[in-house]
Amino acid sequence: MYMGGFKRTKIVCTIGPASHSVAKLKAMMKAGMNVCRLNFSHGSHADHRKLVRNIRKAADEVDVTVSILQDLSGPKMRVGDMGDGVKLKKGSTVVFSSDAKNKKALHVKYPYLERDIKPGNRILLDDGTKEVEVLSVRKTGVTCKVIIGGTLKSNKGFNLPGAKLSISSITEKDKKDLVLGLSQKVDFVALSFVRSARDINRLRAMVKKGWKKSDGIVPAIIAKVEKPEALQDIEKIVRAVDGIMVARGDLGIETPAAGVPVAQKHIIDLCRAAGKQVIVATEMLASMVDRPRPTRAEVSDVANAVIDHADAVMLSGESATGAYPVQAVSIMADIARETEHSKYDDIGICETGDVSMKTHRRVGALVGVLAQRGDVSAVLVSPVASDLLPQVVFFRPEVPLIVGHENQRVLAQANLRSGVYALPKVSKSQDGFLKHVREYAKRVGVKQSDTVAMIHKKGFGLDLHVGRLKDIY
Repeated sequence: MYMGGFKRTKIVCTIGPASHSVAKLKAMMKAGMNVCRLNFSHGSHADHRKLVRNIRKAADEVDVTVSILQDLSGPKMRVGDMGDGVKLKKGSTVVFSSDAKNKKALHVKYPYLERDIKPGNRILLDDGTKEVEVLSVRKTGVTCKVIIGGTLKSNKGFNLPGAKLSISSITEKDKKDLVLGLSQKVDFVALSFVRSARDINRLRAMVKKGWKKSDGIVPAIIAKVEKPEALQDIEKIVRAVDGIMVARGDLGIETPAAGVPVAQKHIIDLCRAAGKQVIVATEMLASMVDRPRPTRAEVSDVANAVIDHADAVMLSGESATGAYPVQAVSIMADIARETEHSKYDDIGICETGDVSMKTHRRVGALVGVLAQRGDVSAVLVSPVASDLLPQVVFFRPEVPLIVGHENQRVLAQANLRSGVYALPKVSKSQDGFLKHVREYAKRVGVKQSDTVAMIHKKGFGLDLHVGRLKDIY
């Protein structure tokens, strides 16, 4: 079913006007899309309800597990209505104000602007393409000198690098959006502009409070790392979350851009060691918004994220508003597969080096060895052993990890992990699981005569069974 064959690296796609139809979603799923991101910075609640319906309808028709990620907009600062655009001339002065009624200033949608900013601060506008320096601050507005000019259009981003913001990372809008997301039973909730582990703990408490036990496991929490404060508290944040999104767009504005690649690698290493999922995002194939082919640099960017051992790579404008959403998914999948077939994304078992590792981690290491040596063509993780996935994924075995469970939401959350093939049908028994494995194995290139390893739990112990797929029980 997968065009080009099974890939281990997952693809997250932002869904928007270019990709919201059932037909387009089905094409993207066949091309390799695994997770649909709903960006709550745009669209109404009615729009998002319709998107959820379309995604689930498309996934059902294609017969695949596709997860839904709700991305809360957070305290993103933007300028207000700029009409046809305001020209900022280098060397000139400009006044910004949080008061929309102040006709002598450009409006900024941030109520604490005059409180949080100080003379000498830099302000970056429109994804950092324009820059001003703060000269003076009054209650009525902030006077700035234009350092890098250009035409400023409505609703463009407004960043204050280094400034400590008074606003909470979870806004009133986020709270209302979260209620909608929970009612739609999203699989993941991503929080923007996380500054500390406390932000994650607050969100998790809100999710648990608003979640119905009858709906199964609660949505997993993803922290978007895009603030310098998050980098300073990154180890605690990784411990507090279920996964991380390396949101390189705002991170490259809020912190020196030259440090972003190293920060990306550091965050991925922390997540892998902790068994947490990690997504690399922003501008991965940005030129494909209006071009049918990516640049060579973009191809290298995607490949390097795979080599860094990210679980997933993400498309933003390319899939939401671009002219070539299906092609972008297909090309990203091709890059991932090609890189995965190389030696450069391999994890050597000796890299872990801990002979005293716990039993679960040892089982993961053994599975990794079997896969590296070519002894098995797939690893089957039975429904009762799905909690072992982080330990198995840790060693990135170069074969599909076929996972079954009686709860579709467990499968949807496992679906973000590298190498996992989450069965599209729930498995309520061991026999049902094996029936579904045999039914879907050919999708990931596994034959009935191939040797596979199956991880199963028996009481308090673990069972690792190796045999031909058609004979395994």
